[in-house]
Amino acid sequence: MRHRVGVGGHAEDAEERAGRVGGQASYLAELCEALRRDDDTGRIVAAGRALIGRGPGLTPSGDDVLCGALLARHATGRPVGALAAAVAGAEERTPLVSAALLRHAVRGECIPQVADAIRGLAAREPLPLAPLLAVGHHSGADLVRGIAAGLA
Repeated sequence: MRHRVGVGGHAEDAEERAGRVGGQASYLAELCEALRRDDDTGRIVAAGRALIGRGPGLTPSGDDVLCGALLARHATGRPVGALAAAVAGAEERTPLVSAALLRHAVRGECIPQVADAIRGLAAREPLPLAPLLAVGHHSGADLVRGIAAGLA
């Protein structure tokens, strides 16, 4: 079953509990800054492309971050075009399963744990982060980092 996101609140808690994106902190910082400024499409595309396929896992950390950012942008009604452009052609640089998840995120589709966390943000309720953080070895934490970036 696909879930759509549709959002703040407890960003400090999410940030604190999510941990670091394995060795990708500078790329994540660049993405956060580009999204925060939101005035340079080329910078957002470049920052997003730099994350594709980076980090450990079947769904690399950078890809999970990008999924989270895309989903947060959808949830807040902010433009996703530059991030969508950044992940276009991802299947050439990352595992196919991760590329598929990125395509779903471009459409605002996600796993239930992400949808629940974002609904918690929208309702200004405590974030149900434990189920999301339990996704994969690091994917849940990376998704939370991406959500925080997308809300920047």
